This record gives sequence, structure tokens and C-alpha cells, in this order.
Amino acid sequence: MEKAHLPTAEAAVQAIRPGGSLPHEALMELAGSPAVSVRLFPEDDARITVEGV
Repeated sequence: MEKAHLPTAEAAVQAIRPGGSLPHEALMELAGSPAVSVRLFPEDDARITVEGV
């Protein structure tokens, strides 16, 4: 399966809300080194955490 490039937090939120809404925040965790997590909020905001930073 080809991975989609999501250039903005808004694009990521749009990709994970199949019904058109994101009633709560969502969390994506990316494996690797360093570990990265992205918490998406309904207001099209995001908090990105990089392990060790």
C-alpha cells in the first residue's frame, strides 16, 4: 500500500475523520528512532513530540 503525504496538520485531520468530524483528539505514533508522536485536535491543531527533544 502506498503511503500518503500529508503536508499539514489539517490534511492529517481530514485523512483520519471518515465521517467529516473529529469529535475527540487522535494520536498517531511513528515507529523508528527517534520515536515521534502526533496528537491531532479537532480545531486542526497538532502537538508533535519527538523522543529526547
